[in-house]
Amino acid sequence: LLSQPSAQSVPDPVRLHNLMATELSRLQAMLDTDSLESIEEFELADVVEPIVLSHRLAGGVVDTNLGPVRAIGRPQATATALANLLENVRSHAPGASATIRAEHCGSTIVLAVEDNGGGIAASERERVLLRGARGSTPAPGSGLGLYLAATAMASQSGTLRLSERKGGGTRAVLTLPAATRSAAAHLAFPVALRARAAS
Repeated sequence: LLSQPSAQSVPDPVRLHNLMATELSRLQAMLDTDSLESIEEFELADVVEPIVLSHRLAGGVVDTNLGPVRAIGRPQATATALANLLENVRSHAPGASATIRAEHCGSTIVLAVEDNGGGIAASERERVLLRGARGSTPAPGSGLGLYLAATAMASQSGTLRLSERKGGGTRAVLTLPAATRSAAAHLAFPVALRARAAS
Protein backbone atom coordinates (compact mmCIF):
# COMPACT_ATOMS: atom_id res chain seq x y z
CA LEU A 1 0.00 0.00 0.00
CA LEU A 2 2.79 2.41 0.86
CA SER A 3 4.97 1.60 -2.15
CA GLN A 4 2.12 2.02 -4.66
CA PRO A 5 -0.20 4.60 -3.09
CA SER A 6 -3.47 5.55 -4.67
CA ALA A 7 -6.49 7.47 -3.51
CA GLN A 8 -8.46 4.25 -3.05
CA SER A 9 -5.83 2.01 -1.47
CA VAL A 10 -4.16 4.14 1.20
CA PRO A 11 -5.80 6.24 3.92
CA ASP A 12 -4.31 9.61 4.77
CA PRO A 13 -1.10 9.32 6.86
CA VAL A 14 -2.81 10.10 10.18
CA ARG A 15 -5.55 7.54 9.55
CA LEU A 16 -2.98 4.96 8.45
CA HIS A 17 -0.96 5.53 11.64
CA ASN A 18 -4.07 5.13 13.81
CA LEU A 19 -5.11 1.91 12.07
CA MET A 20 -1.66 0.40 12.45
CA ALA A 21 -1.48 1.45 16.12
CA THR A 22 -4.86 -0.19 16.74
CA GLU A 23 -3.71 -3.45 15.19
CA LEU A 24 -0.44 -3.43 17.17
CA SER A 25 -2.41 -2.88 20.39
CA ARG A 26 -4.60 -5.88 19.57
CA LEU A 27 -1.58 -8.09 18.94
CA GLN A 28 0.01 -6.94 22.20
CA ALA A 29 -3.20 -7.73 24.12
CA MET A 30 -3.22 -11.24 22.64
CA LEU A 31 0.14 -11.87 24.30
CA ASP A 32 -1.07 -10.63 27.70
CA THR A 33 -2.56 -13.82 29.15
CA ASP A 34 -3.33 -12.15 32.51
CA SER A 35 -5.92 -9.74 31.13
CA LEU A 36 -9.54 -10.52 30.25
CA GLU A 37 -11.10 -8.08 27.85
CA SER A 38 -14.34 -6.61 29.16
CA ILE A 39 -17.70 -6.64 27.42
CA GLU A 40 -18.50 -3.22 25.96
CA GLU A 41 -20.37 -1.38 23.24
CA PHE A 42 -18.27 -0.67 20.16
CA GLU A 43 -18.44 0.51 16.56
CA LEU A 44 -17.87 -2.49 14.30
CA ALA A 45 -16.02 -0.44 11.66
CA ASP A 46 -13.37 0.51 14.24
CA VAL A 47 -12.63 -3.19 14.70
CA VAL A 48 -12.79 -4.18 11.04
CA GLU A 49 -10.68 -1.43 9.43
CA PRO A 50 -7.29 -2.30 11.01
CA ILE A 51 -7.79 -5.98 10.15
CA VAL A 52 -8.70 -5.12 6.56
CA LEU A 53 -5.58 -2.93 6.28
CA SER A 54 -3.41 -5.77 7.64
CA HIS A 55 -4.99 -8.21 5.15
CA ARG A 56 -4.27 -5.86 2.24
CA LEU A 57 -0.69 -5.29 3.39
CA ALA A 58 -0.26 -9.08 3.33
CA GLY A 59 -1.42 -9.17 -0.30
CA GLY A 60 -5.08 -9.99 0.23
CA VAL A 61 -7.98 -8.49 -1.69
CA VAL A 62 -11.02 -7.48 0.35
CA ASP A 63 -14.03 -5.20 -0.06
CA THR A 64 -16.14 -3.92 2.84
CA ASN A 65 -19.68 -2.66 3.32
CA LEU A 66 -20.34 -1.91 6.97
CA GLY A 67 -22.20 1.31 7.66
CA PRO A 68 -22.89 2.56 11.21
CA VAL A 69 -23.19 -0.73 13.08
CA ARG A 70 -22.67 -0.95 16.86
CA ALA A 71 -22.32 -4.21 18.75
CA ILE A 72 -21.96 -5.44 22.33
CA GLY A 73 -18.98 -7.70 22.96
CA ARG A 74 -15.19 -7.83 23.12
CA PRO A 75 -13.66 -5.67 20.36
CA GLN A 76 -10.21 -7.31 20.36
CA ALA A 77 -11.68 -10.82 20.43
CA THR A 78 -13.88 -9.89 17.47
CA ALA A 79 -10.84 -8.48 15.64
CA THR A 80 -8.93 -11.71 16.29
CA ALA A 81 -11.78 -13.82 14.91
CA LEU A 82 -11.95 -11.70 11.76
CA ALA A 83 -8.15 -11.70 11.34
CA ASN A 84 -8.09 -15.50 11.56
CA LEU A 85 -10.83 -15.79 8.93
CA LEU A 86 -8.95 -13.56 6.49
CA GLU A 87 -5.67 -15.36 7.19
CA ASN A 88 -7.50 -18.58 6.39
CA VAL A 89 -8.49 -17.11 3.02
CA ARG A 90 -4.88 -16.19 2.23
CA SER A 91 -3.60 -19.63 3.27
CA HIS A 92 -6.24 -21.90 1.78
CA ALA A 93 -7.59 -19.81 -1.11
CA PRO A 94 -4.59 -17.81 -2.36
CA GLY A 95 -5.63 -15.22 -4.91
CA ALA A 96 -9.26 -15.27 -3.80
CA SER A 97 -11.02 -12.00 -3.07
CA ALA A 98 -13.14 -11.48 0.04
CA THR A 99 -16.06 -9.29 0.99
CA ILE A 100 -17.09 -8.21 4.49
CA ARG A 101 -20.61 -7.01 5.14
CA ALA A 102 -22.48 -6.20 8.34
CA GLU A 103 -26.15 -5.65 9.09
CA HIS A 104 -28.68 -5.57 11.90
CA CYS A 105 -30.99 -8.56 12.11
CA GLY A 106 -33.34 -7.76 14.96
CA SER A 107 -31.30 -7.74 18.17
CA THR A 108 -28.30 -9.35 16.45
CA ILE A 109 -25.40 -8.00 14.40
CA VAL A 110 -24.47 -10.27 11.49
CA LEU A 111 -20.96 -9.89 10.07
CA ALA A 112 -20.52 -11.98 6.92
CA VAL A 113 -17.11 -12.76 5.43
CA GLU A 114 -17.29 -14.34 1.97
CA ASP A 115 -14.56 -15.44 -0.42
CA ASN A 116 -14.62 -16.84 -3.95
CA GLY A 117 -12.06 -19.56 -3.31
CA GLY A 118 -12.51 -23.32 -3.45
CA GLY A 119 -14.73 -23.46 -0.39
CA ILE A 120 -14.93 -25.94 2.48
CA ALA A 121 -16.65 -29.27 1.95
CA ALA A 122 -20.01 -29.50 3.73
CA SER A 123 -18.82 -32.60 5.58
CA GLU A 124 -15.87 -30.64 7.04
CA ARG A 125 -17.48 -27.34 8.07
CA GLU A 126 -18.25 -28.29 11.65
CA ARG A 127 -15.08 -30.32 12.14
CA VAL A 128 -12.67 -27.54 11.09
CA LEU A 129 -13.98 -25.42 13.99
CA LEU A 130 -12.59 -27.97 16.45
CA ARG A 131 -9.17 -27.59 18.05
CA GLY A 132 -6.41 -29.02 15.85
CA ALA A 133 -8.79 -30.15 13.08
CA ARG A 134 -7.88 -29.37 9.49
CA GLY A 135 -9.70 -29.61 6.20
CA SER A 136 -8.63 -31.63 3.20
CA THR A 137 -6.77 -28.79 1.44
CA PRO A 138 -3.00 -29.32 1.18
CA ALA A 139 -2.09 -25.86 2.50
CA PRO A 140 0.02 -25.89 5.68
CA GLY A 141 -1.57 -24.95 8.98
CA SER A 142 -1.97 -25.83 12.64
CA GLY A 143 -5.73 -26.37 12.71
CA LEU A 144 -6.09 -23.60 15.29
CA GLY A 145 -7.18 -20.54 13.28
CA LEU A 146 -10.87 -21.34 12.88
CA TYR A 147 -11.01 -22.92 16.33
CA LEU A 148 -9.65 -19.73 17.92
CA ALA A 149 -12.06 -17.63 15.87
CA ALA A 150 -15.02 -19.70 17.06
CA THR A 151 -13.75 -19.58 20.66
CA ALA A 152 -13.30 -15.79 20.49
CA MET A 153 -16.91 -15.40 19.38
CA ALA A 154 -18.29 -17.85 21.95
CA SER A 155 -16.52 -15.90 24.72
CA GLN A 156 -18.78 -12.89 24.07
CA SER A 157 -22.21 -14.47 23.44
CA GLY A 158 -21.44 -14.61 19.72
CA THR A 159 -21.24 -17.38 17.15
CA LEU A 160 -19.29 -18.43 14.07
CA ARG A 161 -20.94 -20.50 11.34
CA LEU A 162 -19.52 -21.72 8.04
CA SER A 163 -21.49 -22.34 4.87
CA GLU A 164 -21.14 -22.12 1.10
CA ARG A 165 -21.04 -18.77 -0.64
CA LYS A 166 -23.60 -18.35 -3.39
CA GLY A 167 -21.66 -18.96 -6.61
CA GLY A 168 -18.95 -20.96 -4.86
CA GLY A 169 -16.47 -20.32 -2.06
CA THR A 170 -16.88 -19.95 1.68
CA ARG A 171 -19.29 -17.85 3.70
CA ALA A 172 -18.37 -17.32 7.36
CA VAL A 173 -20.94 -15.58 9.53
CA LEU A 174 -20.09 -13.96 12.86
CA THR A 175 -22.92 -12.86 15.13
CA LEU A 176 -22.94 -10.54 18.14
CA PRO A 177 -25.68 -8.88 20.18
CA ALA A 178 -26.63 -5.50 18.76
CA ALA A 179 -25.91 -2.45 20.90
CA THR A 180 -29.34 -1.89 22.42
CA ARG A 181 -30.09 -1.01 26.00
CA SER A 182 -31.62 -4.44 26.68
CA ALA A 183 -28.64 -6.28 25.15
CA ALA A 184 -26.17 -4.21 27.16
CA ALA A 185 -28.05 -4.92 30.40
CA HIS A 186 -28.26 -8.64 29.59
CA LEU A 187 -24.51 -8.96 29.05
CA ALA A 188 -23.47 -6.65 31.90
CA PHE A 189 -25.44 -8.64 34.51
CA PRO A 190 -23.24 -11.78 34.60
CA VAL A 191 -20.10 -9.61 34.50
CA ALA A 192 -21.34 -7.69 37.54
CA LEU A 193 -22.06 -10.95 39.35
CA ARG A 194 -18.54 -12.21 38.69
CA ALA A 195 -17.06 -8.96 39.97
CA ARG A 196 -19.18 -9.13 43.14
CA ALA A 197 -18.19 -12.75 43.75
CA ALA A 198 -14.51 -11.89 43.32
CA SER A 199 -14.73 -9.12 45.93
